[in-house]
Amino acid sequence: SLVNKQYGNNPNFIISNNKGWSPVVDQHKQNMFINTTINSKFALAPRGYGRSSFRFFEIFKLKTIPVYIWDDIEWLPYMDIIDYSTICISINVSQIEQLEQMLLAIDDDKYNEMINSYEKIKHMFELEYMCEYIMKYRT
Repeated sequence: SLVNKQYGNNPNFIISNNKGWSPVVDQHKQNMFINTTINSKFALAPRGYGRSSFRFFEIFKLKTIPVYIWDDIEWLPYMDIIDYSTICISINVSQIEQLEQMLLAIDDDKYNEMINSYEKIKHMFELEYMCEYIMKYRT
């Protein structure tokens, strides 16, 4: 992958290269993901088979800032009402070479501000809010 090629040997990045997707994730891999994420300020959330990534939401739940990497269309829920620049990093894959500098430019105050901004809207990613949102825009 481009991320691995760009940052695979960079000590500021931990990249696990598990080849192939499987619906079964063993306990060791789960623990490695959780421990790495909670001990990191940022975690990569590249799009999956769809335009988003379940990992994006897991990262938030682990109180880390996701870095959403997209290639064709930036697609995150509630883009009409959430300013994602206040809670995460969202970059096109063409900007991958700039990622490290972008992250290094976020000081502790900015990082804490991002975490606090997410805390204020995290209810939007829970079932009750999602259902209300869907019903509001139902035709």
